[in-house]
Amino acid sequence: MLSFVNINGERVSINPAYRESGKKAGGKKTETHKGWKVVGVPPEAMEQAKKLHKTNGKGLFDAEGWLKRADQKAIGKPRATPDGAAELAELSRKYGWLRVEIIELKKLQQGNP
Repeated sequence: MLSFVNINGERVSINPAYRESGKKAGGKKTETHKGWKVVGVPPEAMEQAKKLHKTNGKGLFDAEGWLKRADQKAIGKPRATPDGAAELAELSRKYGWLRVEIIELKKLQQGNP
């Protein structure tokens, strides 16, 4: 067993219950709302994919299949309200963004039992 001394040189004992208190107990997990994020596929991404497909000399380009697998990028910064995110999503669709979605940002936190 280890023994410890404080800055005065006096022996200090560590209670086993105290050591284990540093570990997080399996308390209740709570979700914290962090805002709303708008994501979508940029308008120029499909044109670039079509050009790349054409240069590789493959058959017909499957636009719907490509759009399902395309990586979505964040559009602007996260918004505080769903109305602000909806407005940004509407503007994004108007300017040619594809597969625009609004995602709620949440964070899981460990709570006390």
